Amino acid sequence: MQSLHTWVDLGPVLTKKGKTKVRQPPPREDKPAHFYEAQLIHYGLKPFTSKETAKKALLEAIENAEGELKVPDSVKKLEREMKEKYERENVK
Repeated sequence: MQSLHTWVDLGPVLTKKGKTKVRQPPPREDKPAHFYEAQLIHYGLKPFTSKETAKKALLEAIENAEGELKVPDSVKKLEREMKEKYERENVK
């Protein structure tokens, strides 16, 4: 989430002589709409199916929470239960 909030395009990679290198790192790709919708649900916020609306809502929530969104207790409980079930069924 931190990279979503703080990412800045630094431009092309240059050689020591200041020319643009032939081989550049792959461009940063934005996450799909379902990623932002899932993050909103995970943090107990109202989900949106539109990518831009969901992304904006998530960024606003991060700003309002001063960078520290809290996972709801119900989600933590569900994660614990699922982990326990997985360990019971898969640990030999």
